[in-house]
Amino acid sequence: MRKKPKIIKQVYHLGIIDYLQQWDLNKKSENLAKRLLTLDASKISAVNPVLYEKRFVKFVEDSILGRIPPEESVNTSGFYS
Repeated sequence: MRKKPKIIKQVYHLGIIDYLQQWDLNKKSENLAKRLLTLDASKISAVNPVLYEKRFVKFVEDSILGRIPPEESVNTSGFYS
């Protein structure tokens, strides 16, 4: 018999402020200036949309979804198994 999964109650707040930002000349200039002023490119907040998406998805997978044990993972119906 399968063991009943432990219920973990957590609240996450996600903002969409960066989603509303356009990748325009101002953001491209900010990116260039920050690349010239820092040696750590991973610390730059103003990045192109493709890199931003990859970084955001990795953060969600590592920091949020990575905390859900495999036996409590979301099944294909969208509900906890």
